[in-house]
Amino acid sequence: MSNGIRSFWIVWICLGLHMGPRAAFAQSAQVPLELRFGSKDFPAKVEVYEPHSDVMHSISETRALPSRAELPVIGKPLKFMSVTRGKHKSAVLVIENTTDKTIYFFAVPHRVDPPENVLGFHFECLCNHTVFQIPARHIWYRVVRVHLGAPPLEAPQRIEHSIIGVKPEDALGKYKDNLFRLKVGR
Repeated sequence: MSNGIRSFWIVWICLGLHMGPRAAFAQSAQVPLELRFGSKDFPAKVEVYEPHSDVMHSISETRALPSRAELPVIGKPLKFMSVTRGKHKSAVLVIENTTDKTIYFFAVPHRVDPPENVLGFHFECLCNHTVFQIPARHIWYRVVRVHLGAPPLEAPQRIEHSIIGVKPEDALGKYKDNLFRLKVGR
C-alpha cells in the first residue's frame, strides 16, 4: 500500500473514532426549521410550500398569478421546512390578496432563534429593502432559499419575518424607488 493511500485510511479511521457514530450521522441530518411571519397593517397571511421542480433553482423569482392552480408548488402549506445541514433548500412563499385593491408590503430583516446559531446560516428571502405589491384578487409568490452550515455549527430552529403593510400613496410616492417591478402571470 502506498504512503498516500495509507495516510488517507489512517486519517479516515481517526476521524471516525474521534467523531463517533452519532456525530457522523449529524453530518447529514435533516433539521426541522420553522418559518414564522408576523404582520402589521397587512391583510393577508404568508404560507410556505415545497417548490415544484420548475422553480426549485429560480431563487428570488417573484410573480403574481390570477389563480392558485398556476402556483409552482407541491402539496399543502408547510409548518416546518426540512433542511439538510451543509446544503441549500428552496421554498415558495405564497400570499393571496382577496381584496379588491392592490396591497403593498415590505419585510423586516429576519430574526433567527436561537440567535447564537446564525453562523453558517444564510437565507435568501424577501427582506431586501424592497416594497412588494400584490394586485387585487391575485396570488403572489416568491422563491426563497435557506442554507445551513455543516457541523459543528449549530442550526437555527426558527426564522421570523415581520411583514409590514404600506399605504398605496406611500408605495407609489415616497417608496417608489424601492417598488419591485412585479411580473404578472407565468
